[in-house]
Amino acid sequence: MSSFFDKLKQGAAEAGKKAQSTIEVNRLKFQISSKEKEITGIYSRMGECVYHAMQNGTIEEISDQLLLFSEQINQKKAEVQDVENRIRTVQNEKLCPSCSKAATLDTKFCSGCGHHFVGHFSEEEVVDIKVMVVCPVCQVASDKGSSFCAECGHKFEE
Repeated sequence: MSSFFDKLKQGAAEAGKKAQSTIEVNRLKFQISSKEKEITGIYSRMGECVYHAMQNGTIEEISDQLLLFSEQINQKKAEVQDVENRIRTVQNEKLCPSCSKAATLDTKFCSGCGHHFVGHFSEEEVVDIKVMVVCPVCQVASDKGSSFCAECGHKFEE
């Protein structure tokens, strides 16, 4: 009987996590929607600026303003990309670099294009790799970037 309640408790906990994840994803999607509306507004202001400059014959004079609008759009698009990356993190997904299809973190091949996710590991598979240099005199490994061997004092060449 306690096994049944343990499973019930575990199921409720998983449902709670899933609900929390869904709420977070919806909140992030709302942020994306808001940023996309801001981008649309910038496009509109940019168009009005061009229209008025053409009407007045001053199109050459607005290049700085157009550059500012363009920078604002690029900034907002970068913010949208950051939020989309956070959504993928919440959903434990990664993006295929070949076809941009979302895949779970532990996927080794993309289901859309067959891309092999070399070097893309799940959180459990990530291992810290330390780059070392081997001293030519005593053959002892030292941290890369060291100026001298920690064992024999040999000066490493840059």
